Amino acid sequence: MNVWVISLSILELLFSAVVCPPALAVLVLVMRWPLDKAMQLLIYTYARVWLWILAPFSPLRRININKGTFGRPVVVVVNHYSFIDTYYFASLRFFMGTICVRAWPFKMLWYAPFMRMAGYINTESWPWSKVLDRSRDLLSRRRRVLMFPEGHRCREGLIGRFGSGAFKIATETGAPVVPVCIKGTREVLPAGRMYLRPARVTVQALEPVDPADFPGETGHLDMRKYVRRIMAETLETMDY
Repeated sequence: MNVWVISLSILELLFSAVVCPPALAVLVLVMRWPLDKAMQLLIYTYARVWLWILAPFSPLRRININKGTFGRPVVVVVNHYSFIDTYYFASLRFFMGTICVRAWPFKMLWYAPFMRMAGYINTESWPWSKVLDRSRDLLSRRRRVLMFPEGHRCREGLIGRFGSGAFKIATETGAPVVPVCIKGTREVLPAGRMYLRPARVTVQALEPVDPADFPGETGHLDMRKYVRRIMAETLETMDY
């Protein structure tokens, strides 16, 4: 598995290095796409190829992944077991999604320039007002905001403590929260391991959660607890 994945991922990387610059130029200069939208399409395409490379060893099962769920501006929250979880965002059937991440990925020489061009949000280094304003702008343009509410990969195999950021954004903007559960990526590549193992991966979207159902000053906290609970319950019963 590792020979297959590494070999094809190197080929994909080399191909992307040749194709992406002219493709980006066409999208931005000829088609007049915003830079972040164009880069998000290229990142989505790159991730889709990665999923194809993994498919013989890690078949993907998708549950309740439909355009109706993600066809409007929403805040998507996803549990986090593995580095490769970000590639599985490409299984959600949309590419115009801005990911909120902590500061450390922006320090990775290979990923950082593309993340900045894609307009990804640095939740750790930016002040909260900037995070909220950027999210509000994206949602007003019918984009999606994606976030790992745990903030980091969970090493114990259990869902971790949720931060409040995603739920504050939902409360402030009125955008629904769509919980997405990923199971199986920890078996493929858990935190701290350098090699891949075969395992089935399941991605399941739960019903959107309306922030209007959680009123009051502590509404975002109540919504956070509710979403974490239903995600934990779903992950316990999900099949690979």
